[in-house]
Amino acid sequence: MAIVRSIPDIGTKGIEISFILSDWLLIGGQYILDLQHNLETLSVTIDLYDPSDDLIMAGRTKILNTNNIRLFTSYDPDCRFEGKAIIIGL
Repeated sequence: MAIVRSIPDIGTKGIEISFILSDWLLIGGQYILDLQHNLETLSVTIDLYDPSDDLIMAGRTKILNTNNIRLFTSYDPDCRFEGKAIIIGL
């Protein structure tokens, strides 16, 4: 289950969401991870970090609506990862 934490120095415009491997769902031959940020905007930046705080990239990212994004990654090979997303509303 994703853990949500507000980022004090960013205020209400940013959020950090932690996730683990079991949060990813296998759908249609790929893994997806939905993240709810509740920033009420379609204009966001998304930075993804592994547990060592190294910046990483998902296979694809999609903004679903003003409060949710979806990450996509490969099923074969399995490219799921644990880490955190820092989402900032612009």
